[in-house]
Amino acid sequence: MDGTKLRALADNSSHDDVDKVFQPLARLVLSKDHQVYVLDSNYSALLTVDKETKKLLVFAVRRPTMLNKFASCLIMAAEFKETLFYKLWSRIGVKFVEETELKERLRFNAHPNGSLAKFYYGYEANWSKALKNSKDHDLTDRLVHAGISLMADKKCLLLRNKVCKKTKLLTRMPNFESLPGKSHGQNHFQDIDNVFVLAAYNLQRPAQTFLDVMFGIDPESTKRSIMGYEIYQGVMRSSLRNIDSNTSKIIVVPDRATAEYLIGLFPGSSCESLGLEQPISKRQGPKAVYVSSAEKQRANRKKLKEERVGFVKEIELATNSGLRDLSQMERDGFTLESLGNSVSLFRGTIIKDFKQKDPEKSLYVSDKGPFIAELRRRFKLRYANKEDNAAISPACFKTVSGSDKVTGAVNVWFASGIWLDLDDTDLKPHEFAKMFPDLLFVAYSTYSHTRACLRYRVCILASGIMSNQHYRNIVQQIVHKVESTGEFVGKLDPSTPNKKVHGIEHKWDASNKFYLPCKPGDGGAGFLTVFDGDGRLPLDINDWLENSVVPFEGSLPPALIILPDGAADDELTPLQAHIAEDALTKFKSAPARSGHVMFYKLHRRLLHNGIRGVHWHTVMSQAVSGSKSPAKRRKEMEEYMKQAW
Repeated sequence: MDGTKLRALADNSSHDDVDKVFQPLARLVLSKDHQVYVLDSNYSALLTVDKETKKLLVFAVRRPTMLNKFASCLIMAAEFKETLFYKLWSRIGVKFVEETELKERLRFNAHPNGSLAKFYYGYEANWSKALKNSKDHDLTDRLVHAGISLMADKKCLLLRNKVCKKTKLLTRMPNFESLPGKSHGQNHFQDIDNVFVLAAYNLQRPAQTFLDVMFGIDPESTKRSIMGYEIYQGVMRSSLRNIDSNTSKIIVVPDRATAEYLIGLFPGSSCESLGLEQPISKRQGPKAVYVSSAEKQRANRKKLKEERVGFVKEIELATNSGLRDLSQMERDGFTLESLGNSVSLFRGTIIKDFKQKDPEKSLYVSDKGPFIAELRRRFKLRYANKEDNAAISPACFKTVSGSDKVTGAVNVWFASGIWLDLDDTDLKPHEFAKMFPDLLFVAYSTYSHTRACLRYRVCILASGIMSNQHYRNIVQQIVHKVESTGEFVGKLDPSTPNKKVHGIEHKWDASNKFYLPCKPGDGGAGFLTVFDGDGRLPLDINDWLENSVVPFEGSLPPALIILPDGAADDELTPLQAHIAEDALTKFKSAPARSGHVMFYKLHRRLLHNGIRGVHWHTVMSQAVSGSKSPAKRRKEMEEYMKQAW
């Protein structure tokens, strides 16, 4: 949508009811004072998937430019550095300067009466709407009972969400006064010593993930800024606000994390558990290494980045040290010894007759311009047989002690560029280009291509070299991106007749070989297209690894999940929903004899992507009902369930 259409939508001069719904969003997008983000896969799915229910996730961040028209700006807030506003703007480069003169004139800069306060908490797990509204656990009632017993007939302030207002047990507390959800600035409760908190303040998962991924504000920090800070403001409506008050204070909060946050703000205060029966985690097993899937993903990305940096240094040192024993491949005088710091010019290994055990090989080293020109030159050639053509592998190979393989995955020393084979595909090159608008790549028809059957290869140039493990991760990211549009699947499935086939072959390793360009064998013209328009650059390896959406191979997200049955609050992200749908489709289309293996793979793929609990159960149940041997699959599901909760 261009600017003219957006402005018309923002103005809505015709007062159209439908346009009115999108009017606020259009104004945000047009605003110079807001940066608007959408999840790429979610946005693509909205444009391409024909479904009755569509949902667009939009995140808008207010920019500091909103203050440009002012000479200065004074912000006043208690515990300002704990606010989400401070954390977010600090991460985009805003520097805040403390107004010391004004600060000295305040009544107090710390809470001197903390020794009068005692905090009680109900649960070790973080309090949330899902826990609070659980039908299988009377968690709210337990907390209310304990609070009533503790407060007795004492006068207290009650902070709660709307869903708690109908809790009948609260009628047993005749001496409570309700605080508004946003209690900032309320000063007329300072005669009340005690506070009872039932409220839960949490961001929805997509918003939390956005803050984590885009700005590095992790879930723990967000909890302090949202729930901790809001409850702090509520607690400060009580006599704790009056530094001249010398009476004892009792504050009951839902969870331990909130209590510990608050006692940190009130020096001398104490904290104690109410001794409630705790909710049982659905997933038993070893202690979680990471507190969230987002933290797990960050650790994964950090590991990929560190490996990448160390790997490149290792290769550069090795190629400068003379490693003739690792490879004797030569082309135009180049050897691995002479590559040195020019190793980034490596484009691949040319292989003649790669079906031989030890085929003839040569390195291809050049800048991207001459390399693309060479692909164009080869595209003009015709061969009587496909096998007469030479092939290229993205890998530079080395000999491995104890292995008789020469060009296998085990022999990959490093790789440059990403190569894909698309066979019998519905995904046209220009559609692929739209999915990856920033990538410089070459698409060319294969020897077997015909007008009736589209077959082509994609050569994506890269910014440098990578290990085989990193190559695999990036290839899988590309396939994931294509499939996450919701329009394409790996192979045709009768249960999804509206889907198209992308046909990307599972050539994950850099050791795979790809025939170089030539004319089609049927005498047709074929095609070779270079997508090098404005903004298209070689694939940035570091960027892709640092922002990988594909879990590191062999790892599982071990985050401990406390999710009561029926909790619909813990929704899958759009990304996870696409993964679950695709995994289920693959299982349903598998041969009957492979049921056990494919059912296990489905289970593992769900776990790999953090799909657990009720969502795991839903997908696996659908697989059982659609399988050829439901009794066997149901028994296996009961066994796998131990890992999924």
